[in-house]
Amino acid sequence: MTVAITGASGFVGNRVVEKFYLAGLHDVVPLVPRYSSLTLPARFPISAKVCDHFEVEPLTRAIEGCEAVVHAAFGSPLSKMTKAIYRACVNAGVKRLVVLSSASVYNQNPAMGTTEESPLPAQPATRYNANKIASDRIFKSLRATGKTEIVFLMPGIVYGPRSQWIANLADQILRGQAYLIKEGTGICNAVYIDNLVEAIRLALVSNGVDGEAFFVSDAEIVSWHEFYEPILAAFGKTFAAINYIEPRVFSSSAMKRARVWVLETAETPFAQRIKPLVPFALKKIYKGAMSLSANEGPPVNSALLHPESLQVAQDMNLLQQCEYKLPNSKAEKLLEYRPQVSFLEGMRKSVEWLRFAGYPVVS
Repeated sequence: MTVAITGASGFVGNRVVEKFYLAGLHDVVPLVPRYSSLTLPARFPISAKVCDHFEVEPLTRAIEGCEAVVHAAFGSPLSKMTKAIYRACVNAGVKRLVVLSSASVYNQNPAMGTTEESPLPAQPATRYNANKIASDRIFKSLRATGKTEIVFLMPGIVYGPRSQWIANLADQILRGQAYLIKEGTGICNAVYIDNLVEAIRLALVSNGVDGEAFFVSDAEIVSWHEFYEPILAAFGKTFAAINYIEPRVFSSSAMKRARVWVLETAETPFAQRIKPLVPFALKKIYKGAMSLSANEGPPVNSALLHPESLQVAQDMNLLQQCEYKLPNSKAEKLLEYRPQVSFLEGMRKSVEWLRFAGYPVVS
């Protein structure tokens, strides 16, 4: 099977390319948005393609001849990318699209008993969550009239070599900026990168899964305390190096709420129809709102941005209060998914990468 991978220079997309190519699983066509992103895909003798991930025609040309697409890219405006990806798949005759969604569509601290069939939260906790929910809904709407099948995968914390969750945590520990909420007793819904790639492989070939969504995580129930421990040990440090803090309260400002309203309203079918009639001044206001939200991408530990004081990111504040392990049961049943790498092995490989990357690993 020939499989195109959007966002092939990113953490997940790059690993999909690596695993599929090196294991001879599929012929791969890495897609990147610019020539400067070719560094990683160019390591292999495969034909990577540079194309605008927001425009239908360039995407269609790039994926022609592919039987499937793995969508691992993220960008703003996400709704535009979503529409372009699916329409290009239909135009190119792609049979199946595997979409990398996120467990965060159920917020970073999902309610006990949440499954893939649970109703989505009425109030997404972050803009990232709202963007992902909106994107998934657009995909489902387009699938209703399009021929390309869609399978959604919803991972939580994707870690491993080159992951931001490993590198950022290491940097925070070394700078004395790492923190744990409620002593790290919250559950970390983590998935090692190669386990996620295995789920992607299965989602490409499994029968009877069109339109289905799946949580994907490691087999073990892991606390945030346990997630931090191997990285601390790698640097010869103990939990005395961690800041123990209480949960923070985040409030949404009137300006932020207004910006969210503007962005969401602008994506409605009615707004799109009247767009040519909107005065230039109002269009400038909309573009200003878009620019303010352009950096609202996937969750990032923002303490690194302000090393002079302990900064708690909203997503981490919620993630570390999670009390529920999202289930793999649906993926196990319909995809026959079984995590191939244990949490301990995944962390061992992550620490070895830190050593390779020049971090002061002592053990």
